[in-house]
Amino acid sequence: MQVGPIYFATPRKCHVFGMCAEGTGIQRFYMIDESEMPGKGGDCVTSLVHHYFSHFGAGEKQAEIHFDNAVGQNKNNTILGYCMWRVLTGLHGSVSLSMMLPGHTKFTPDWHFGVWKIKWR
Repeated sequence: MQVGPIYFATPRKCHVFGMCAEGTGIQRFYMIDESEMPGKGGDCVTSLVHHYFSHFGAGEKQAEIHFDNAVGQNKNNTILGYCMWRVLTGLHGSVSLSMMLPGHTKFTPDWHFGVWKIKWR
């Protein structure tokens, strides 16, 4: 008895990254296929943040960024350096970062992810 083709049919896995402009209430999702995921470093997150500001930014000169404190991904230092680069090159006048405390990470993007998961299913 040989296994049929359904045995090898497994759903694709993807990683989802989202950024929300709280003033507009619009969240942008980035879906990355598992075969194209570069890893859990800060470079991927920085590239997605840069794409968001380049294509969906409102031309703001002051940015206030709230993000979850995922220390396992070691993205904090990379994001800090990227924000300093944005200020030094004049893309932003100032950038303030707020990291959520462990256990208190519920904010607007989480609500958007909840709605997205319901619609996805």
